[in-house]
Amino acid sequence: MADDKKTPLERYSDMVDRGELQPDEAQSRVAHLLDDLYQRVTSPGFFTLPRGGWLARLLRGAPEKHGNGLYLWGDVGRGKSMLMDLFYVSLPMEAKRRVHFHRFMQEVHARIHELRQSGQRGDPLLRLAKEVSERYRVLCFDEFQVHDIADAMILSRLFTAFFTQGMFIIFTSNRPPADLYLNGLQRERFLSFIQLLNERVKVFELAAEEDYRRSRMASLNQVYASPLGAAANRFLRSTFAALLSGGKVGTLNIEVQGRTIHVPQACRDMAFFEFQELCGQPLGAADYLALAGLFRIFLISDIPRMEPEMRNEAKRFTTLIDVLYEQRSMLICTAEAPPEQLYAFGDGSFEFERTVSRLIEMQSADYLGASRGSLRAVS
Repeated sequence: MADDKKTPLERYSDMVDRGELQPDEAQSRVAHLLDDLYQRVTSPGFFTLPRGGWLARLLRGAPEKHGNGLYLWGDVGRGKSMLMDLFYVSLPMEAKRRVHFHRFMQEVHARIHELRQSGQRGDPLLRLAKEVSERYRVLCFDEFQVHDIADAMILSRLFTAFFTQGMFIIFTSNRPPADLYLNGLQRERFLSFIQLLNERVKVFELAAEEDYRRSRMASLNQVYASPLGAAANRFLRSTFAALLSGGKVGTLNIEVQGRTIHVPQACRDMAFFEFQELCGQPLGAADYLALAGLFRIFLISDIPRMEPEMRNEAKRFTTLIDVLYEQRSMLICTAEAPPEQLYAFGDGSFEFERTVSRLIEMQSADYLGASRGSLRAVS
């Protein structure tokens, strides 16, 4: 069978046979579940039912319990995104989209704003839902998590509209539905969305036997490379590729207190920046905290040896390292010089000694062990 016609289970079995994946009972169960969903979605007539209006709802009847997709959750590194991707690439249709949930919600808010500004009549959220459902029949959301109250307040209405239009949705998340938006503002208004998920999609925990990414991280014997050059670049790129484990790299724009932070390369809970993108522009602790809340692994390239005239960049770098250290984030980077030579002279160089100490500690086995452990404990 041609590879482009294989089902998710066939693709998963091939990867195990080739030694690309270790046999794992929990992953195999998910692969079988996704195969069943694939057979259903690709069956003749699955997406030809009436989709809108009172007559369509009458003909469709009561919604099938768990009939609109799958919510796959579990600890970091268990293979959720990889398995969802096998489902996605197997689908022989154009009307599908795989997207990081945070990016999707940015697009949702931007489009709702455009519709409101246009002055057209009608509920802009429902019009947006209709636009999306007319373009896509299947959505695959990676890294589903809810932190923003603006997102939380519209999710129930938005996804009710998606499901009413007959869309099929796959979610991957580190949290079960009951733990979404935990302790968030006005969470009582969010509970209807949790109920909606439990009714309309199958919720399944991927309790795989091993944290596969953590195993790859445990094999890292270097996280700081200097001096800059071809060897350092190869180290950082190859490390990023190894940790991706086939994940899709995309870009994100994050709104923080009215500012937009561009993330040039992001995948799951990893982000890749150049030094100038983080410290060459006026960012502060709130910005770095927002990033650390979304990402647990930071790859930063081209950290320069900072001269006295770069005191602003040095100060921002100090703030960045303070935040990453306190959040127990993992830092993998390339630099022009060892930590103690990065900012030896200039305004704030005395305070920079704390940064030097933390950069050194962040390379230690104790810190890396704690950091790896924290990747399991947080979303």
